Amino acid sequence: MSGGTLSGMMNPASLDVTQPTGPYALQYNQAKAQGATNTDQAKQAIDREAGQRGFGTGAPSGYTGFLKSQADMSNAQNNGQLFSQFAGNSYQDALNNFWKATNTASGTANTQTGQGTGAYTNLYGTGQKAATDTRGQNIGILDSALSAGGTAASGAMTCLCEGTMLMLADGSLIAVQNVLPGMPLASQNGKENRVTALRIYEAVQCVKIEAMNGCTLCASRKHTIVLPLGGYARMEDALLQYVRTYKGPSIVRTMTDLGKQTVYQVLTDGSHDYLSSEFWSLE
Repeated sequence: MSGGTLSGMMNPASLDVTQPTGPYALQYNQAKAQGATNTDQAKQAIDREAGQRGFGTGAPSGYTGFLKSQADMSNAQNNGQLFSQFAGNSYQDALNNFWKATNTASGTANTQTGQGTGAYTNLYGTGQKAATDTRGQNIGILDSALSAGGTAASGAMTCLCEGTMLMLADGSLIAVQNVLPGMPLASQNGKENRVTALRIYEAVQCVKIEAMNGCTLCASRKHTIVLPLGGYARMEDALLQYVRTYKGPSIVRTMTDLGKQTVYQVLTDGSHDYLSSEFWSLE
C-alpha cells in the first residue's frame, strides 16, 4: 500500500468474483471442452445401441433423439456445476489474498476482522457468519452463492439394498451385507478405496433402476450414481439419465418403486466411489 491507496488485493472490489479467473478459467474451459467431447461420444453410443436393437435414429417416435437431448441437458447441468466449482475456487483465492493483505497492513487480527466486516457490508450489503480458520482466529466468512458445496452424498441416504454385489479391488464380488471395515473396494481410477464403516438402516424408501445395457441396481431413493460427463444423479432422478456402468455408459430406461427396505451404507476413504451391481456409485 502506498500513498493511502488500497493495493489490488486489499480492495474489496477484488472479492466481486462472478466467474472463474486465472488458472481456474483455463481449467473450466478445458473441462467444458472435455464435456463437449464426452457428450458427442455419448450420442454416438446412443445411435450404436439403438442400431444394435434394430432401431433407426428416429425410432421409436424419435426416442433416440430424446435420449440425445438428455445427454445435452446433462452436459449443460455439468457445465453449471463446473462454473460454480471454479468460480468458487477463484472467490476463495481472492478472499484468502484479501485477508493476507489486510492482516499484513494492520498487523492485528482484530483490525483485520473489523476492516473486513466493513468491506463486506459496503460491497455486498449482507451479513456474515462466524468461522474459524486454520490458525484458530475468528474471521468473517461471507455466505456465497458461488460456494462449491460439500460431498455428493451430504445429507443423502446413500444406501444399497441387501444382496447388492460390490466389487473388491482384486475383481472379486461380495454382497454389501457381508462387507467388513478394511476391505479394499475397486474404484474408477484403479486405486483402492478401503471400507471404513458399514451402517444399517431399516424402513428406507428404495427403487430399482435398469439401464438399456441390462445393468440393474436396487438402492435408496437418495443413493448417488456417477454420470459419464462428471457429477452424479440420485436414484430418484435417474430415469432417462445417461449413467456410468461397468459395461460402459448407458441410459436408465426403467424405475420401479420397491417400498421400504433394509439398506446398507458403505463408507470409504480415497475417492469415495465404488462399483455396486455394475453401477458406479458415490458414497
